[in-house]
Amino acid sequence: MTVNFSELLPWAAPALEGLAHVPVIKFINETVWIFALVETGDLLNIDVAGILTVVVVLVVIGLAIDSIVRNFATITSSYYRLIELPEWSFGFIGAAIGALGWFVPGIAKNLNHRFVTRTNLGIAAGVSLVGLTALIPAWPLFGLLPAMLLMTTLGYLGFTVSRALHGLADSSRRATVLSVKGLAFNLGYGLFSLGFSRLLAHFPDQPPGAALRAAFFWQVPAFALVVLLLFAGASRLRQRAA
Repeated sequence: MTVNFSELLPWAAPALEGLAHVPVIKFINETVWIFALVETGDLLNIDVAGILTVVVVLVVIGLAIDSIVRNFATITSSYYRLIELPEWSFGFIGAAIGALGWFVPGIAKNLNHRFVTRTNLGIAAGVSLVGLTALIPAWPLFGLLPAMLLMTTLGYLGFTVSRALHGLADSSRRATVLSVKGLAFNLGYGLFSLGFSRLLAHFPDQPPGAALRAAFFWQVPAFALVVLLLFAGASRLRQRAA
């Protein structure tokens, strides 16, 4: 199948932007430093199995959720056109989502006090799955609701992961742990965006918007399978660490 790179490159731009935020040398150095601490059991002052569980649950699962939701955030304009919203409304929608963001930290704080981190990640994954599934029909006007749900989920996820890492890492290593988390999230986002652009390029866009609908459809089962496997792996690691 022939790929039209003139159509592919605009969709690949988010991937390149995400990768541009990853200083390669710093990422390699800090990642090697983290794994060295993992081997000695020195990181976070807990045992090696516990460290691996923390890495899987907080970083890998968080990365999987963040990548797919943040990718959607970069293509919201295309989605808004798909659900027949006028372009003059895009700025107002962005402002409304920004206003909702004021309430997210309070809600996230309450949920994190009530539930353990693993449960909060499960909630974020479940809400993301519902939102991604609701994108597929592309309901005119009402399709805005799942988009707003997904955008607010990013804030909830970021609060949950950062709070957990902040509480586990001692002050001398906290900045590095959070830095590695941020670098990993940017790398995951960039790679997922690149994969999404390739997927999008393989679908015919006739009628207009058909390719985007098809890409939305296929990313849902892939996301559900990946998250299910990651949670199962995290649960197994936790059992072995107990």
